[in-house]
Amino acid sequence: MTKLMGVAALVALLALPSVALGANGHGKRVGDAKRAARQQCNQERQQTGKPAFQQKYGKPHAFQHCVQQHLAADRAAAQACRGERRAMGVQAFRQKYGQPNAMVRCIRAKTG
Repeated sequence: MTKLMGVAALVALLALPSVALGANGHGKRVGDAKRAARQQCNQERQQTGKPAFQQKYGKPHAFQHCVQQHLAADRAAAQACRGERRAMGVQAFRQKYGQPNAMVRCIRAKTG
Protein backbone atom coordinates (compact mmCIF):
# COMPACT_ATOMS: atom_id res chain seq x y z
CA MET A 1 0.00 0.00 0.00
CA THR A 2 2.77 2.44 0.90
CA LYS A 3 4.65 1.47 -2.26
CA LEU A 4 1.59 2.37 -4.36
CA MET A 5 1.22 5.70 -2.56
CA GLY A 6 4.92 6.43 -3.11
CA VAL A 7 4.61 5.75 -6.84
CA ALA A 8 1.50 7.93 -7.05
CA ALA A 9 3.26 10.76 -5.23
CA LEU A 10 6.28 10.47 -7.53
CA VAL A 11 4.10 10.64 -10.65
CA ALA A 12 2.30 13.69 -9.24
CA LEU A 13 5.57 15.44 -8.48
CA LEU A 14 6.91 14.75 -11.97
CA ALA A 15 3.80 16.28 -13.51
CA LEU A 16 3.88 19.54 -11.50
CA PRO A 17 6.78 21.32 -13.27
CA SER A 18 5.11 21.07 -16.65
CA VAL A 19 1.93 23.02 -16.02
CA ALA A 20 2.02 24.40 -19.54
CA LEU A 21 4.31 23.46 -22.40
CA GLY A 22 3.31 26.40 -24.54
CA ALA A 23 3.87 30.12 -24.12
CA ASN A 24 1.30 32.69 -22.97
CA GLY A 25 -1.33 30.04 -22.24
CA HIS A 26 -1.21 28.56 -25.73
CA GLY A 27 -0.05 25.10 -26.64
CA LYS A 28 -0.30 21.70 -25.03
CA ARG A 29 -1.33 21.49 -21.40
CA VAL A 30 -0.36 18.74 -18.98
CA GLY A 31 -3.58 16.80 -19.56
CA ASP A 32 -3.09 16.95 -23.31
CA ALA A 33 0.54 15.91 -23.00
CA LYS A 34 -0.36 12.95 -20.77
CA ARG A 35 -3.15 11.92 -23.11
CA ALA A 36 -0.79 12.06 -26.08
CA ALA A 37 1.88 10.10 -24.16
CA ARG A 38 -0.66 7.44 -23.23
CA GLN A 39 -1.76 7.14 -26.85
CA GLN A 40 1.85 6.78 -28.01
CA CYS A 41 2.51 4.13 -25.37
CA ASN A 42 -0.68 2.24 -26.30
CA GLN A 43 0.38 2.22 -29.95
CA GLU A 44 3.90 1.12 -29.07
CA ARG A 45 2.60 -1.68 -26.82
CA GLN A 46 0.28 -2.90 -29.58
CA GLN A 47 3.00 -2.77 -32.24
CA THR A 48 5.78 -4.42 -30.23
CA GLY A 49 3.69 -6.80 -28.16
CA LYS A 50 3.37 -6.87 -24.41
CA PRO A 51 6.52 -8.94 -23.61
CA ALA A 52 8.82 -6.69 -25.68
CA PHE A 53 7.14 -3.58 -24.24
CA GLN A 54 7.69 -4.84 -20.68
CA GLN A 55 11.29 -5.71 -21.46
CA LYS A 56 11.94 -2.21 -22.80
CA TYR A 57 10.33 -0.27 -19.93
CA GLY A 58 10.67 -2.71 -17.03
CA LYS A 59 8.21 -5.35 -15.99
CA PRO A 60 6.47 -3.71 -13.04
CA HIS A 61 4.64 -0.59 -14.21
CA ALA A 62 5.99 -0.65 -17.78
CA PHE A 63 3.16 1.55 -19.05
CA GLN A 64 3.80 4.22 -16.39
CA HIS A 65 7.50 4.23 -17.21
CA CYS A 66 6.71 4.66 -20.89
CA VAL A 67 4.40 7.62 -20.21
CA GLN A 68 6.98 9.24 -17.93
CA GLN A 69 9.68 8.94 -20.59
CA HIS A 70 7.45 10.54 -23.21
CA LEU A 71 6.52 13.38 -20.85
CA ALA A 72 10.18 13.97 -20.01
CA ALA A 73 10.99 14.17 -23.73
CA ASP A 74 8.18 16.72 -24.21
CA ARG A 75 9.46 18.83 -21.30
CA ALA A 76 13.01 18.76 -22.67
CA ALA A 77 11.75 19.76 -26.13
CA ALA A 78 9.68 22.60 -24.65
CA GLN A 79 12.72 23.89 -22.77
CA ALA A 80 14.82 23.74 -25.95
CA CYS A 81 12.11 25.60 -27.89
CA ARG A 82 11.87 28.31 -25.23
CA GLY A 83 15.63 28.78 -25.47
CA GLU A 84 15.46 28.92 -29.26
CA ARG A 85 12.65 31.49 -29.12
CA ARG A 86 14.61 33.58 -26.64
CA ALA A 87 17.75 33.44 -28.81
CA MET A 88 16.15 34.25 -32.16
CA GLY A 89 13.31 36.52 -31.04
CA VAL A 90 9.58 35.95 -31.07
CA GLN A 91 8.96 37.17 -34.63
CA ALA A 92 11.69 35.02 -36.19
CA PHE A 93 10.54 32.03 -34.12
CA ARG A 94 6.97 32.45 -35.35
CA GLN A 95 8.18 32.84 -38.91
CA LYS A 96 10.23 29.64 -38.66
CA TYR A 97 7.51 27.45 -37.10
CA GLY A 98 4.33 29.16 -38.33
CA GLN A 99 2.13 31.83 -36.82
CA PRO A 100 -0.53 29.91 -34.93
CA ASN A 101 0.93 27.64 -32.22
CA ALA A 102 4.61 28.09 -33.09
CA MET A 103 5.65 26.61 -29.73
CA VAL A 104 3.57 23.47 -30.26
CA ARG A 105 4.97 23.07 -33.76
CA CYS A 106 8.51 23.46 -32.43
CA ILE A 107 7.93 20.82 -29.75
CA ARG A 108 6.47 18.42 -32.31
CA ALA A 109 9.43 19.00 -34.61
CA LYS A 110 11.86 18.18 -31.80
CA THR A 111 10.02 15.11 -30.48
CA GLY A 112 9.22 13.62 -33.86
